[in-house]
Amino acid sequence: MAARGGDSVVVLPVMVAPGSLTRSEIPRHLAGLPVRITPLGLTPHAAVARWMERSALAAVSAHD
Repeated sequence: MAARGGDSVVVLPVMVAPGSLTRSEIPRHLAGLPVRITPLGLTPHAAVARWMERSALAAVSAHD
């Protein structure tokens, strides 16, 4: 996709939290490709935390 359009592709790993995969492994696999990657996971975003809380409460309620 990046090669056809002459632009870079943004890679956002769907990881819950940042760690060695997002800091080193994934960038190593993408080295040399026209991509930009963010090492952040999903949990720094407040909406994800709220979704996780709602999901956990719904799961607990379903078993009551």
